[in-house]
Amino acid sequence: MGEHGRVIQLGNGAQNALVHLIAGPQVAVVTAAHIIYVGKVALLLIAANAIKHRASVLTVPLRNVHVRINDGGHGIILLQHFWISIPPLSPDCNTRANKKRHCLFTFLPLRGMMIRRIGCDGMRPYYLFDFDGTLVDSMPTFVRSMLRILDENGVPYDDELIKTITPLGLNGTADYYLNTLGLQMTKEQLVTMMSQYMLDAYFYTIPAKPHVVSVLKELKRQGTSLNVLTASPHITLDACLKRLGLWELFDNIWSCDDFHTTKADPLIYAMAAERLHAKVEEVLFLDDNLHADTVAKSAGMPVCGVYDDSSADFIEEIKAVTDYYITDFEELLRLP
Repeated sequence: MGEHGRVIQLGNGAQNALVHLIAGPQVAVVTAAHIIYVGKVALLLIAANAIKHRASVLTVPLRNVHVRINDGGHGIILLQHFWISIPPLSPDCNTRANKKRHCLFTFLPLRGMMIRRIGCDGMRPYYLFDFDGTLVDSMPTFVRSMLRILDENGVPYDDELIKTITPLGLNGTADYYLNTLGLQMTKEQLVTMMSQYMLDAYFYTIPAKPHVVSVLKELKRQGTSLNVLTASPHITLDACLKRLGLWELFDNIWSCDDFHTTKADPLIYAMAAERLHAKVEEVLFLDDNLHADTVAKSAGMPVCGVYDDSSADFIEEIKAVTDYYITDFEELLRLP
């Protein structure tokens, strides 16, 4: 299918931008514009009185169209495999708070294609969040449940256990308990027991960490792509995100089970970036776990460590392997 379309996000401050839509002999000049995102569709919002074109509607395939944005040196952007439709200038156009009429250029990807997001003014286009201990305060529940199983069966463990098993997911943790710690039961029995111990808490009580909801909503408003990659299974992950009102904010919600591997495997980060149609270095990974942060960094992702009580003993180690470290989610909006 060729290259993905490339879209510059101008932002709200681009009111003096000059946009040329050039399709052979047809040219539309827009004197004020900015691009917003609605899901995976990019909308070029323009002032209705800023369009200078003889026809009321211009519909062309963008395979051979250049979009030149003259707002201080963005240069020429070539969008491929997209269609653009300029609607008629009519009173039906959207009305904004400033009472000016606006119309929308809608960039719709053809089947199998995605819009490639390019941040501007330091904005990061892709975020990949851990779940437990990063978005929600679930680590105490996880720790109690995992240790309870070993305690009930008289299996000894060391102080490093939680750091070791957190990135593994239930299946990986079950393998570790059975193959390394020597727990005597079937894997099916063990995974079922783990799920039962944790299920009620995820369904009814586990809260979002402070400022997570407001920060995610702000990042979403800015047009960034929000995604989850967690060791938790979908049965607990999905229920908890929906209860907290976070489900709709994410473009993708992945359990490690969806990749048939764990966050201890560097390949999972490359696979996640591939599914986002992004480069690994374009995706900021956020996790409270030292081992997951270390592996993600080794895979080439920029990494932001996140404070959680469960990893408080490893703050300096996490800072040493990550690009950023936050103790409160609001700090995420101020990262350089």
